[in-house]
Amino acid sequence: MDVSFANAVKMGVDAVHSVDPEAYVALEGGQVPGWGGYDYSRLAKVLNAMEPYDIGGNMEILESLNPKIGEIDHDRREKGHRKKWRLWYELLHGNRGLIVWDDKYEFVNKDATVGPRGKESAPFYTELTSGIGALLINSERQSDPIAIHYSQPSLRIAWLLEQRPKGEEWVKRTSATEEGRRLSTPA
Repeated sequence: MDVSFANAVKMGVDAVHSVDPEAYVALEGGQVPGWGGYDYSRLAKVLNAMEPYDIGGNMEILESLNPKIGEIDHDRREKGHRKKWRLWYELLHGNRGLIVWDDKYEFVNKDATVGPRGKESAPFYTELTSGIGALLINSERQSDPIAIHYSQPSLRIAWLLEQRPKGEEWVKRTSATEEGRRLSTPA
């Protein structure tokens, strides 16, 4: 499935690039490495942008496999100080874009006027895209050359071994369950 998923993503990327070779083509919702088709060694070769959930070291893995990939985040339902902290944190850790979900018409009202969250966010988004924020967005992150062995089969087996003691209960887990799990390798 890892191969099939990466090939399907590549077909989509190729279709977009056939019309606009410079377009950023992203995958949203990158899961923890080791399950669900998220073999970052394959996806990092195919995509030029991705919005990974920050779990299981996936952001570091993705960046190490493709230092030029554009990591993006999404504007959650957070507000105020917490929102500012998180978005600056993400920017400082390599994210260079933002997805804004507005299913409740809070950023832009149904009549196309600026909504309450749009008014709240505008000064902050300006801050992120000018001055020091703009310098960070346009900078290239430097990393020390440290080698870590990345093995999708090892990650998958570790995950399976973690699930084994749960018996039939393992099917009740969700992606949120995975967020709290520690990455381990089989002995």
